Amino acid sequence: MKHLDETMIAMLQRQQAQQTQENAAAGKTWQDFAEVKLDQPFVQVGRETLSFQRYALFEDQLSLVMPSMFKPMTSQMAALKYPSERRPQLIYTNALSTINVAFNHTATPVRGREIEEFTQGITQILRRTQKILKWYGDGVVQSPNAAVGYCEFVTPVMNGSIYNFMFFLSLEGRALMCTFNCLDQEMNDWRPVAKSIMASLRMTDKDAPSDLRESGQGGAEV
Repeated sequence: MKHLDETMIAMLQRQQAQQTQENAAAGKTWQDFAEVKLDQPFVQVGRETLSFQRYALFEDQLSLVMPSMFKPMTSQMAALKYPSERRPQLIYTNALSTINVAFNHTATPVRGREIEEFTQGITQILRRTQKILKWYGDGVVQSPNAAVGYCEFVTPVMNGSIYNFMFFLSLEGRALMCTFNCLDQEMNDWRPVAKSIMASLRMTDKDAPSDLRESGQGGAEV
């Protein structure tokens, strides 16, 4: 009986800690996600010193900052890492394909004011269908020109686990789903970078500053 009581107490403590984390995450502002200054000439990420640049995506409709070393994943590698035919349309990855940023412009109709409801639906589906080892939180934040939903969690894979940071927004009236993932042993180094990548998001505007010198889809700033 004593062991059972201790187990129940431990479970309650874990639930309370998780709820505290989620409540704290829900109160975040857009600026809170910019944990790493990606506009510096070089950024220290773990043992690596990396440069970052702004990439224009989906025919220049949006842009964000990612490591300069990231390249579009080949279709052959994408088929191996994402066996489903519904794999993301665009995947950027490092040389070893261990750190990825994937983009999928879905057919699901979603307006900006519906992002909160969409995010709640996605998180419910994930928690119901995925084996979640740890859920860090979810919520919706307002960027300078769009509502953006997000969630972050760890899932198991063969011989390890994967850290996932997902964010969602409306693009052309349809849901755009963006996913950063890396091996859990790299999570401490890359988790703040993943959030900062989201915080670098810009929706293309005719009145945008001239320093946005993006090229075409999947292109990078010169």
